[in-house]
Amino acid sequence: MKLIVGSDTVSLWWDNSHVAEFEREWYEKTKSDAEGGDRMVETIVSQAVDEHTDIDSGDINWAR
Repeated sequence: MKLIVGSDTVSLWWDNSHVAEFEREWYEKTKSDAEGGDRMVETIVSQAVDEHTDIDSGDINWAR
């Protein structure tokens, strides 16, 4: 999984496939609202998947 943070947008890539693109403002707000630590990236990605794709974040194999 990769989050590519640009000046205006953030792209989410999973297994070398583009999954979603969303506004940098949304990313920054979600990041500031997320709890810190190891779960912060998982929280951001889960919300991005749920809000910006038709994929259910519950189906993501986080151990992969």
